[in-house]
Amino acid sequence: MATSIADLALRESWPELEERLKTHAVADVNVTAGVTDATALALAARHGQHEIVHLLLGCNDIDVDKGSRDRTTPLHEAAKHGHFDVCQDLIGAGADMNAKNKDGSTPLHEAAKAGQFDVVKGLLAAGANPQLTNKNGDKPFAVAKRMQVRELLRGRMFTVGECALHGKWNEVKRRITSQSIDNINEPFGARDWTLLAFTVWYNQVDLVDLLLGYRGIDINQANMDGMTPLHEAAKYTRLPILAALLRAGADTSLRSNSGLTAMDMAAPEARALLLSLDRAPVDAPSCGHGVSSGVCKACEMVAIPLASDAAVTSLKQRIRSLEEASLCCICMERCKDTVFACGHETCMLCSTQIVNCPNCRDPITTRIRRFV
Repeated sequence: MATSIADLALRESWPELEERLKTHAVADVNVTAGVTDATALALAARHGQHEIVHLLLGCNDIDVDKGSRDRTTPLHEAAKHGHFDVCQDLIGAGADMNAKNKDGSTPLHEAAKAGQFDVVKGLLAAGANPQLTNKNGDKPFAVAKRMQVRELLRGRMFTVGECALHGKWNEVKRRITSQSIDNINEPFGARDWTLLAFTVWYNQVDLVDLLLGYRGIDINQANMDGMTPLHEAAKYTRLPILAALLRAGADTSLRSNSGLTAMDMAAPEARALLLSLDRAPVDAPSCGHGVSSGVCKACEMVAIPLASDAAVTSLKQRIRSLEEASLCCICMERCKDTVFACGHETCMLCSTQIVNCPNCRDPITTRIRRFV
């Protein structure tokens, strides 16, 4: 009886195993060997045999997540022993980054415990969940002994809502782009914010754009005050965000707990934008399936017919004018929020750096801050 590839891997007979794989002389690619019932893939991953791993992953029937007797997967082995390239190959082949062994440890636990900084960093970048606990209730951060690894994991200890509350926008963006947020609509904070509503409130335009494309996002979910993301955008004059929410199909008829719609609480510029978009819809179709009108059967979204080029251009010009009208005339970056005695406005930061009104040149004697 021929020696199995798992036995060859157990004996570390790598040249013979490589030859077997290259000549396709393998009866069962997922066969196990040894007291732990490990596969050849798991053993090759443990020893960092990158070429062997590559050949095994090319086999049609390979089970990339087949665990040993204690449910240790090939990715557990590679992560624990610091074989970064092997980890990358396994993840690329679809390995479960959050698989748990008999102790409840994930590959991230194993890498953190062993102090494998590069592997920990790679697993996190690929979307491994740092919030999972083992049977002792420990997250990867708790089992990490190396300070560099602990510091890397420390920032991932927070939920995405906690990251947003602490202004850790880069971390929020990383989690959104890696699609690693399990419940994108989970409320957080004292007002039961959704992540979308909170990013609207903080005027994080790029994050709002990313969130609108996130799977399962509920663009109409309200906080404890009944305020939807559209309410927030209208109330605080977030014009680009307001337009994006409307294009995504936000419901303009929803009312807050105080009985107000987004239109009711909109500042003048936002109200004008709401009316403009109501008269001249810009985007169509609403989905990406090529339906120009009616209900798309693929996603059940209602497609809106595209307005004429002239109407689109006109609307964009109106939006641009509204945006410019709300910006400080000095820096052209921040919203006007400080009024002078003459009635003209700039942003607070610019107002502290000038002595005469930039519009009428009257001396500035009073600065009144208004909320926008």
